[in-house]
Amino acid sequence: MADLDERFRSLSRSGSPDLWRDIETREPRFGIPPTPGVHRALAAAVALVIAIAGIGLAAVTFGGSEPATGTSGSLLGPKANGEIWFRVGGGEGGSRIDAVAPDGSSRRVVFSTDDGSHRSRISFSPDGSRIAYDNYVVGGTGIGTANLDGSEAVRLTDGVNDSWPSWSPDGTQILFSSTSYDPSIGRCEAGSPHEFDCPTDIYVMDADGSNVVRVTSDAADEFMPVWSPDGSTIAFVRNTEKASVPRPAIFTMRPDGSDVLLVAHTRGRATAPKWGTDGRTLYFPNCQRDEDGGNCEIYAAEVRN
Repeated sequence: MADLDERFRSLSRSGSPDLWRDIETREPRFGIPPTPGVHRALAAAVALVIAIAGIGLAAVTFGGSEPATGTSGSLLGPKANGEIWFRVGGGEGGSRIDAVAPDGSSRRVVFSTDDGSHRSRISFSPDGSRIAYDNYVVGGTGIGTANLDGSEAVRLTDGVNDSWPSWSPDGTQILFSSTSYDPSIGRCEAGSPHEFDCPTDIYVMDADGSNVVRVTSDAADEFMPVWSPDGSTIAFVRNTEKASVPRPAIFTMRPDGSDVLLVAHTRGRATAPKWGTDGRTLYFPNCQRDEDGGNCEIYAAEVRN
């Protein structure tokens, strides 16, 4: 630190720059008449800010290269991404869930089809310790939860059309779509676009499967619910037309089902909304058929609170 001390002593021996003459000749702003006292106070404030900035820069330059830490001792800055989970297969054959590191290495099979299950639409709990998923296997349908390695699996619901689970930000509740309001409704055909005609509504339950509450009761099909980051709003898809080619649109509502608002309605299929980290923007794919057979693009829409 001897070199740093010598730098400051050298600075203290330097003469102060004459700022007053330059400042006093400048035009006043906002119609406030200039006064020498105001100018001198302003110049002093500017000089103080510059001095503080210089000290901070010197401390960073000469104080070592250790990264800054927060009050808890953790490094400041964005957290590293975890594994990327994705579905393999589908179509006419079976499918499984695999995972890979963000750099493409360490690929592994998370859930195979060897146990007869058909886990899909996986949703991670906020702390990353559990997943929620739906299962289309006859005799095992419904929403389930499990650890990341598939252990401690718990079946929460048994509805034949229960799907699209989504954890609340605090991890205490799970949203999902279901036809449980009418047990006479049979099993809907899985997969897009068939399931868009499944007359589901949106439900919420505690993370252990208790206290199931129906949130929506509109005649239109509703599915793909997802919580906003602060838990104050739910985005979901509503099939706005009962037709051979349904036309889903993006809506939002409060957790109790009130204050339903249309966010985006396109000529194609607006589905699968995802919240931005700001909690005010929804991102979603919009797919529509054209002369080439099909076209999908990513859209963004601002949510009105």
